[in-house]
Amino acid sequence: MSLRDTVETTLIQPNYVEEITSFLNGRSSWRKIGMILETCSKIMLGAGSVLSFASSVYTDQRMSFISGTLSTLSLVCLQFSSYSFHESKKSTEHLNVLLKSIEVMPLPEIVDNERHHDSLIRVDK
Repeated sequence: MSLRDTVETTLIQPNYVEEITSFLNGRSSWRKIGMILETCSKIMLGAGSVLSFASSVYTDQRMSFISGTLSTLSLVCLQFSSYSFHESKKSTEHLNVLLKSIEVMPLPEIVDNERHHDSLIRVDK
């Protein structure tokens, strides 16, 4: 067995398996984080809106403060959600480079970039 064959079978191939596994896990994890944060953001935004209206009826400044806090946290979650979807896309791109190099069909992108955060600053452009 030549040195080239030894390096390929003992070093390169196991590294490919580890890298592909890592990118697959990262792709899935970032997508799940993004979906959870986006859902939390929507819930907080709804709760903040309700509290905002209620604070004007009950004239309670604490309700206004809580409403503003929830709305701000909602925005933070939405921005981190956008970042998470961007990271998922990057993992997919890196994974597909590896798959193409070993002549395996690439995986499709699982994040619909047009659906997410069109009204906010887009991380992926």
